Amino acid sequence: MLASLLMKTTYDREKKIAIQAILQAFDLASKMQGNLAALDVVNKEDLSPVTITDFSVQALINMHLMKEFPEDEIMGEEDALFLRNPQHKIVKEKVVEQIEQVFPGIEEAVILDAIDQGGSKGGVKGRFWVLDPIDGTRGFIQQEPYAIALALVEEGKVVLGILGCPRFDIPHHAGGALFVAVKDQGTFLLPRDKLAPQYLHVKPSEEIIYCEPHAISQTHSHSKAFEIAKKIKAHPHPFRLDSQCKYAHVAHGDAAIYLRIPTLHAHDEKIWDHAAGAIVVEEAGGRVSDMAGTPLDFSQGSTLSKNKGIVATNGFLHDQVIAAIKRVS
Repeated sequence: MLASLLMKTTYDREKKIAIQAILQAFDLASKMQGNLAALDVVNKEDLSPVTITDFSVQALINMHLMKEFPEDEIMGEEDALFLRNPQHKIVKEKVVEQIEQVFPGIEEAVILDAIDQGGSKGGVKGRFWVLDPIDGTRGFIQQEPYAIALALVEEGKVVLGILGCPRFDIPHHAGGALFVAVKDQGTFLLPRDKLAPQYLHVKPSEEIIYCEPHAISQTHSHSKAFEIAKKIKAHPHPFRLDSQCKYAHVAHGDAAIYLRIPTLHAHDEKIWDHAAGAIVVEEAGGRVSDMAGTPLDFSQGSTLSKNKGIVATNGFLHDQVIAAIKRVS
């Protein structure tokens, strides 16, 4: 049962609170995706899409963290500047409406302040939480898989990570699952319908399946990934999707490799797009690095500025993939 996953260990309290927050956000996001309306999707200044669910989930999770760990900073993808603009009053009211269903009577100002708590600069000292409230917003909008990703970084190292994946298909289960990882404690799958934890550990793959960002991605080179896949005799048809669900598929064994090969115009990766997923794979026995084989460095603020590209594998193929990347490059 869930109690066995929450038994006394290092980061026990952090894990317990994080699971509770993610479960609540999981159910809220699932309901909101099923009732997504045209006005629920807007574009930020950089023209990237955001939904009322992104704001609602960030508010909800931040309020849990602020209450239980008031000394901890939080780094979140969103802020409330958009919602505070009078032109976006309708969007703000919808966010408030959603949060009031979870916290009846809560004031609007409290909700907006909670969203704005995600402004940590990160770094190598102390500890902070990293949140991507809806990772894979485009997938969320299109009724496809997405992830709610929360991680805890301590002294520049990820020590806890949870991926809430409401549309992740688990045999004999319905409603998606959580992937929970704690440093040196392994990775557990937590199906949403029964909450009975299952220990995950990677295994060698008879057929090499690789996954990569969605076909519409402008920052990932699908052609180079294809050449790399050919070098290692991977299946020619990749598994493409948005979000850190790609990490979950590697940990779960549905894919042996996740490749993210940046284009010339790609920006530095944001740490909220990788922190939770990376520890989920590593604690399941896999490996995660950049294209040179260097471990990801989460101590450089909000980006992985010292890393280029992402390679996550079941571990057995990692060196082979890195060698293939060098040949293709």
